Amino acid sequence: MAEQNIKKDIWISTIGSYFVAALNFIINIILIRFLSADLYGLFTFIVNQFRRVLRLLDFSFVELILISEKRNLKLSELIESFVFHSIIRILIVFICGLIAAWYTDNLKLLSVIAFLLVYSNVRYFYVFGITHFYEVYFNTKYAQFFYSISAVIFLFSVFSLPFFFETSLFNFALSLFIASVIVVLIISVKIFRKAGYKNTKLSSNVFNALKSHSIFLQTPVLAGLIIKFIQDTLIIVQQSSEVYALYSVAILIGSVAVVGARGAIRPLSPYVWSKENNSIKPYIYIGILMYAIGIFSSLFGNFFERIFLFLNDEYIGVSIYFSLGIILAVSLAYSQLFTTFIKGVGLIKHFSLVSTFMVFISFILTLLVYYFFDREYFAINLLIIDIIVTISIVLLLLCIYKFKIRLIDE
Repeated sequence: MAEQNIKKDIWISTIGSYFVAALNFIINIILIRFLSADLYGLFTFIVNQFRRVLRLLDFSFVELILISEKRNLKLSELIESFVFHSIIRILIVFICGLIAAWYTDNLKLLSVIAFLLVYSNVRYFYVFGITHFYEVYFNTKYAQFFYSISAVIFLFSVFSLPFFFETSLFNFALSLFIASVIVVLIISVKIFRKAGYKNTKLSSNVFNALKSHSIFLQTPVLAGLIIKFIQDTLIIVQQSSEVYALYSVAILIGSVAVVGARGAIRPLSPYVWSKENNSIKPYIYIGILMYAIGIFSSLFGNFFERIFLFLNDEYIGVSIYFSLGIILAVSLAYSQLFTTFIKGVGLIKHFSLVSTFMVFISFILTLLVYYFFDREYFAINLLIIDIIVTISIVLLLLCIYKFKIRLIDE
């Protein structure tokens, strides 16, 4: 019965997550259509940096929700801690934003940054966290319903804007901000009532659980935040925000695949982590299939470019980014799935060590291509580095598991 339920939940969660990923992709298509490549590059740069900073400040709270039942944490104390944590996180970033405001006199740009900060926090962390609560404590169907409805609200806000207002970066950011407020005020209330939420406080049990695992999970996050900020900034400084827009298209494809993979992971993680014995063979077979499909799909880069040129003729040359983006997407999606297995067999610390080491390798490779390769292809080389690093992480973790290599006590 448990096997049947987990398979059903994985299918529901995966389909729902790909549906949400498709809606998010449409949002970006609308932005690509109505914004210049320069402004779209600026939009994605701001959102990407906020996502990484907020992920660092998340302190692996989402992972804690997934293993909360195993740690005997109560839903009420998790909910209260989640609200407290969300408030503290947004206050930290808001204060940093005020400090940054001293260095700019462009109020409109500052407003765009503030709007996108709220959107990034709600869209990629608050909604994601609430969805995990539903997944673990209530029902997969409810989790995907909430996740889908929130995505529909964001899409509706962006889709309807061109019919009533000027299609500027400021207006798009404002519409996403308003949608974020609606999501928090209307949809999130239900789970708080259902969980008996009363106070906003950080539970000592939750705090101790975060301390015990977040230091290892956060180490590669911090390292990745630094290297990705350097890479993205170098693309804009050495090339242009238009090139960063092309680079963002490839990253967008990767994010769609990752969202879908996380859909399978949400119900799979608690199940895998609760089992005593797990077989690695299914994960190997899935990986072979995924890479075969990815390599085949990457051959159609020129076809996708022709479609994009109908939307915006500034995206000439995007085919190579599409092709690399598809391979990167497969690599990221499979990495998400495989590392779930690795964490499930008790190798969380080893996963952290390997990921941190490969981020360092990524930094070295970035310096090499920056100083010794043609900078005209810098963004393309970064995509190749991301693919190499992602695949290397999986291979190293596979070797650690297969040959029982133990670098540190778990």
